[in-house]
Amino acid sequence: MMVDRNHGVPHCFNTHRLGIVSCCLVASAFGPYLLPGLGLRLDHAVIYGLCIAFFIMDMPFFFTMRFNHALLWLTLSFFAVAIWTLVSTFFGGHPKLSWNLVLASLDNFTQPMAIIGIMAFITAEKQERVLSDALQKVSLTMCILLSLNTVIAACQMFWDMWPVAHFFLRSMDERTVWENAVIQGRYCGIFDQPVENGLAYSVALVSWTYYVNQYRSSWQWLLLPFLIIGGILSASKVFLFGGIPAGILYFLFCKKLHFGTLFKVFLGLSGVAIIAIEFADQWIGISFLELMTDPGYLASDPIGVYTAGRFGKEGWILTQVERILRSDPVCGIGLGTSDVLDNAYLEFFTQGGIVALAWYIFILGIIGRSGIQGIVKNSKYGLVMLLLWLMIVAAGFGGPVLTMNRSSILLLVFICLIIVLIEREYPTPRVISAHGPNVRNQPQRELLRITAERT
Repeated sequence: MMVDRNHGVPHCFNTHRLGIVSCCLVASAFGPYLLPGLGLRLDHAVIYGLCIAFFIMDMPFFFTMRFNHALLWLTLSFFAVAIWTLVSTFFGGHPKLSWNLVLASLDNFTQPMAIIGIMAFITAEKQERVLSDALQKVSLTMCILLSLNTVIAACQMFWDMWPVAHFFLRSMDERTVWENAVIQGRYCGIFDQPVENGLAYSVALVSWTYYVNQYRSSWQWLLLPFLIIGGILSASKVFLFGGIPAGILYFLFCKKLHFGTLFKVFLGLSGVAIIAIEFADQWIGISFLELMTDPGYLASDPIGVYTAGRFGKEGWILTQVERILRSDPVCGIGLGTSDVLDNAYLEFFTQGGIVALAWYIFILGIIGRSGIQGIVKNSKYGLVMLLLWLMIVAAGFGGPVLTMNRSSILLLVFICLIIVLIEREYPTPRVISAHGPNVRNQPQRELLRITAERT
């Protein structure tokens, strides 16, 4: 058996562990609460356990491994935010709501750091083929598990699914966000709130589009109705105005629209339409969507309606910003001082002031730079990266996208793989002869590609 020269472990394990660990991270996002009172979920045990394990195993080879620089900067950025907010918490002197909330708020920064750190370790020195196979497995795992979640969400229209869902929700004495959403007819399956559900299905729809663009088979088209219905049932604006447009744009730009493809799209959308017509009367959430298009309802405060009261005439976000500006705009008011932070920019600004917000802008810059780099290289991953970045920037006004429970795990694993693939992929030649491809230079290009992979 071959042994990896850098790690001293069997080469087959070192090759396959990327796909295995990535899929484990994705699957952990669908795990139950282990200790609801402490807020400990299965993904906490898996992510922090793997982070510690890889740090111990690979630390002796740390300075000889070829890490992706973008992932290292992302890891260090979240680490810096965690340290800075801890300083603001303990030295700021602002009153805290509870120490459990302090730990939960800190976890919002340390968990992304751990995920990106794990991905940096397991993608180090991997060739494009191995990374592409891992992205395929992650996309398929994500789509299948979310299709199962769609079944649970659909069952909520007919039965009380609390006996199943309560294992995945942190139920306290007061009514949960999940229960409030059910009353409105917004069904999320195991996800705590519609914005989490919408983000998860948005990432899955983009990943599904990537999968069908890269791999020719028909059975994965059966997953499309589940992904669309699962996103719509939560009536999440992140999915309706972010995920669906991103999926359509990526599909149109990347897929050759021949008759077979159009026929599959027709079948998939027909399945969605048939199911929607059949169960439209059973879904009370349709009234929520109708309000968003009612001119009389929108006339008073359209911005408030579309942002769920975050902005507009009675928007609470600007009130929170004014509070921070009066208290401590540079350092913020620390962790555990606010229980509702449904805005990515406000989350960083509230808990770490302008310094933490600057780090978040820097994080967005790293992700956006990778997408632009992919477009410049004419990489097949550049467009999907850029679309995801635009969705992160826009959806950040409605929720803490990169630090959100469960769905951020799916987003971060997918993004990390694409960032590394853009770096490792050999640039596609842009110049094509008027008489067709330059066949004479094809062997030289193939030799250069193989040489680049080996180095």
